[in-house]
Parts: sequence; C-alpha cells; structure tokens
Amino acid sequence: MRCGRGDLDGTFWDASAPFGPLCIPLGIIDKPEGQIQEPVTLDFSGVGGHLVIVGAPGSGKSILLGTIITSFMVTHSPRDVQLYCIDLGGGLLRVFEDAPHIGAVCATAERDKIRRVLRRMQQIIKERELLFLERRIDMATYRQLRQRGEFSDEDFGDVFLIIDKLGQLQSDFEAIDTEIVGDIIAKGLNYGVHVILTANRWMEVRPALRSNIGARLELRLNDPAESEIDRKQAATISENVPGRGLHPLRLQFQVAWPVVKNALPDVPLQQVLTAFVQRARSAWKGSIAPQIPVLPLQVTWEQLWQKVLAGGIDQQAGVPIGLEEFRLGPMYIDLMQDDPHLLILGDKECGKTTLLRTWIRGIKQRYTCDKVQFALIDYHRTLLDVAKSGHVFAYAFTPEKVKECVDHLKAILEKRIEESMALPMEQLRHPQPWPDLHYFVFVDDYETVATANPRENPLNPLEGLLQSGREIGFHLVLARRIIGFGLTNLDPTFRGIKNMEGPGLIMRGDPIEGREVLHKQTASNTLPNGRGYLVRRGYPATLVQVALTEP
Repeated sequence: MRCGRGDLDGTFWDASAPFGPLCIPLGIIDKPEGQIQEPVTLDFSGVGGHLVIVGAPGSGKSILLGTIITSFMVTHSPRDVQLYCIDLGGGLLRVFEDAPHIGAVCATAERDKIRRVLRRMQQIIKERELLFLERRIDMATYRQLRQRGEFSDEDFGDVFLIIDKLGQLQSDFEAIDTEIVGDIIAKGLNYGVHVILTANRWMEVRPALRSNIGARLELRLNDPAESEIDRKQAATISENVPGRGLHPLRLQFQVAWPVVKNALPDVPLQQVLTAFVQRARSAWKGSIAPQIPVLPLQVTWEQLWQKVLAGGIDQQAGVPIGLEEFRLGPMYIDLMQDDPHLLILGDKECGKTTLLRTWIRGIKQRYTCDKVQFALIDYHRTLLDVAKSGHVFAYAFTPEKVKECVDHLKAILEKRIEESMALPMEQLRHPQPWPDLHYFVFVDDYETVATANPRENPLNPLEGLLQSGREIGFHLVLARRIIGFGLTNLDPTFRGIKNMEGPGLIMRGDPIEGREVLHKQTASNTLPNGRGYLVRRGYPATLVQVALTEP
C-alpha cells in the first residue's frame, strides 16, 4: 500500500479524505472477464458501516485488520476517526497501540479493559442519542459541525470497534458482555459507532448480528461448503496466499500488505509498522483518540476528594462515592433530586459497608444537620464509628430499636403527606423535591433485618411511603447479599424499591444467583473489593470503584 499523498508530515491530514468520507483502500480485486485488476475500497459511510471478515486460521484476517487500520491512518486524521481494538488473535494489532488514531488495544488477558471498551462504545451511543435529540441533528450533520469546529477536537468523531476473533470473545466472556456487541451493532451506525469483526467460521456470527452487518468479506475457509458468498469460488482460494478472499461481487481480491512505504524484504512487518506508527505520532499535533482509562484497584477518600475539589464540587449535585470508569472522575449519587431510593447488592466482603461509610461521610461533608439527617440500622454494629455524628437521629441494632426508629420517622413523614394535600392543585400535578430537611435510612446487611417471614420485617411500615419519597424528603438505602436474592420478591419493602426502577450498585456476587438483578445487569464474581456496576434506568451500567473510608 502506498500513501499517494506524500510522506507523513505536519500538514499531511489537512486535505480531505482522498477516497471520500469513511472510504479506504483495501487491496486489488480481480475481474477475469475484462482481464483487469482494480483497486478495491471499503465504504463505511452508509449501510456498509459495519464489517464482518470470516476466514480460517492463517487465512490473513489479522493482516487484513492491519491494512484497514493503516488505511484509516493515511486517509483520515485522528480528529475524524478513532479506533478501539480487541485483539484476541495473534497480537499484530498491538503494534498500533501508540498511533494517534488508536484509543485502546486490548489483549486476551485484559478482561477488565475489554469490558470497559465495550461499555465505552455503548456510552458514546447513549451520549449522542441525547445530544442529537437535544440539538435536533443526525450523524451527517454532526460530522459537518465538527468540521466547522462547533465541537471540540477532543470529542469523538466516527468510532470503530475492532474485534479480532469474535468466537473467542463469545466463549470466554459472560453473556452480558457479548450481548453488548449486538447492542452496539444494532444502534451504532445512527450515531457514528462502527464495528469490524473477524471470525473463523460463519456460524460464529449469530444471525441476529449478521442481519445488522452490511459489509462482508470472506477469506479462505477450511470448508468451502460453508461459504456464504460462493461455494465453488471459495474452493479455488489458495491456501498459500494469506489475504486472498472473496468479495460479495463473487470476485477474488487480494489484501494489500499494510506497508505505507517500500520496506526491505528482510525487515519484519512489526518493525516496519512500528516505524510507521512513530512517524504518525510525531507528525500529528492535535488531540489523539480518547484513551480508555483504567480504574485503580483502590481509591482512598483523600484521592476522591482531590478530584472532587479539582472539578468544583459546587458544580455537582449529590454525594461523591468513588471514581467512574469512563473518565476516572468522581461518581455522584443524588437521591434528593433524582430517584429517591437505592439498592446495594453484593456478597460477603465485597465493600457494601465501606460504601455506606463513604456515603455517610460525604453527606456530612456536603450538608449541614438541618438539611440532612439519617438513621443507621446496623445489626452487626460495623458502623458504630459514625453513630455519634450530629447527622444521626437514630442508631438501631435490634428489632426493638428499629421499630422505635421506624415509628418515629413514619409519624414525621405522614404529617408531611397530610400537609402536602393542602397545596394548590398545580403543585400537586407537578411535584417538586422536598425543600427542607431530608431523612435517609441506611440499612446494612438487610437480609438480617428482613426475617424469613416477610410480614415480620420491621421496615414494612415504611413501604407505603416509598413512592412519595422524593416529595417528602425520605430516602431508603438497602445493602444486602446477592445470595438468596430470589427471596426478595416476597419482601414488600425490597420489592417496592425494585419496582420503582430506581438506581442500584451491583458489587461482587454469584452470577447464577443474581442474574439480571437490576436493569438487566447480572452480578459478577470477578470484581475486586469496592467495585460495582452502577445501574440506572435508561443508561448503560457504569463501573465504579468506591472510595475506601477507614473506620
């Protein structure tokens, strides 16, 4: 492959894409009827915005991906195209990791990073869905506005998710992760998110995925009878020529070697590509593709608040509880303005109590006692260190104490409901968050409070107040194990919060026991301590590392 536009220098990407927007050269196609060979290109700007490449091991799939990446690098700037690679094949894509167009290259062992890449693609789609609705634009208009400078160069352009060996992704990762790929393919093209997949056999690409992929290339197959393009032509593909394959036009093509300048025959390909990537990195002076950050295994309270203060805490509502995965910025939970209640789910030693302690400390940091007070229901007495706070109006560690606390709080809240009934009809029609003192009830180890007999749960008197929580300043936070989660359907208090479809944090737990516990998110037993999926209605799950607050 030759660049055709001169060597890489500081002005190389100033010109428009030579083959057209999102069009790249791929190789040579053979047309025997006319006895000619012509360049073949890929056009990702329309219905062919997703691509699947199928070929037997050793047929040249990774080389083809390398050619696609190289083609994008010499025809489109890092401002216009960003690529994110999941390399479960031979590792060739790793050589592109430092290129300005590349946001991430993940290997098989980097399971957490792979999940973050997939979720980041989902997040881009969701963010653009809201942006396009607000601005009343589509992807074509968005591209034009970016070219005119109305969006920052640091924003994403057209984003490509490249997965080498889809079959391995489907076999090695939980179903919920691989289902994300289908979701990205189904929704992505309307929002400039493209997917390029490779597979050893067509049967590895499920029909639901295939139906949404408009572009297909087929390299040599071990069994030509499995060809989806032309079985007779597939049988003629040579085993000794990697990168030779069938185009949907039922013509043979040859992938170009991913080399921009002539290279010496004895120089390994990886060395040639490394030099090319270094030239591209030094030539590009603008913003590079946004990187996929890595959540630390531990975040201290002090580290969290350094980021909170740096970002301006007055600009945020709610309480910071930890760092979120996409920008490594503080994650805030605001039950006073948004959904009023929250569920925390996770098995033993996963960090539920640490989360409660961090949240309580954040409340004390942000709100005075006349704005927020809370009750602690703590049968195991693990939160004794915060029990003497001026914000605590009750600390209960026995059923009798819980009943006393609940009766007291219920009387206050029912009085608020009675007073609200005297409001004008217009205010009742459009209820607002409670303007005065808010009451939080934090329950640790909820499974010990909710007894085997649901009717004996001492929190049941509050169940009838859950729906009005936002308007009367009442917030219930329940932390319980995922083991035995199926029994929660019998518990009116827990079921009441779950049916409100409010937010939740799903920490480490048995994935079989807790499959799709909240908002279609399953539990995972591989999460480190203090990490969980924050799930909210209408948003993809977000990984959060809860800040560690020592007793």
